[in-house]
Amino acid sequence: MNEIENELNKFKLIILISGSASTAIAVHKAIESGELINVEIKKIISNSPRISGIQNLINAGFPKEKIEAIDKKEMNDEKLFNSKLLDSVNEIKLDIICQFGWLCKTPIELIKAYPQKIINQHPAPLDVANGIFGGKGMYGINVHKAVIDYAKKYRDFTHTKATTHYVTEEYDEGEIIATRELKIDLEESPENLAKRLLPLEHELQIEVIKELQAKTKHSLTGF
Repeated sequence: MNEIENELNKFKLIILISGSASTAIAVHKAIESGELINVEIKKIISNSPRISGIQNLINAGFPKEKIEAIDKKEMNDEKLFNSKLLDSVNEIKLDIICQFGWLCKTPIELIKAYPQKIINQHPAPLDVANGIFGGKGMYGINVHKAVIDYAKKYRDFTHTKATTHYVTEEYDEGEIIATRELKIDLEESPENLAKRLLPLEHELQIEVIKELQAKTKHSLTGF
């Protein structure tokens, strides 16, 4: 296989981050180890140059030149930020966009440009309790606190979930692709629940990438 054929055969990702980039690093390591085959992270985009994830990625061996920071806070202009983000994504021929710890509301323009090609990582169930663990403000430790509080109130609710879903115009309302369950300890802190769930989140995202890669390959071959 020549270089051009090899490039065409790869499943290409753009990853959006706002935090420590732990999932992006897990995907990078899965590619490096061969767990993910013919997968390439073409670019990682952060909404701030100040997040820890940028240096974490560099420390993990991810190429610095493939990391871009679009400073939303410094820009202080939602429309301009959305436009810059869309322009940056459009530079790459991609298969999927992965929101791994992305805290910004996904621009409608981006969703319309890449329908069913944007996936989001969410650290809680979105298919139980009428979706109360999703939506605006439900991220990070807020989610895990809500899960534990709900489990204490409703004792038949015993498991939290790592969730991957497609991104739509409303927070956390897109079609669920896959989940992983974890039993809740009512005596644990939200921080501990987050720590225990994180490895499952990493495993889930890697499995979803494999699944979407296989679907894309089948759609191209017609099998």
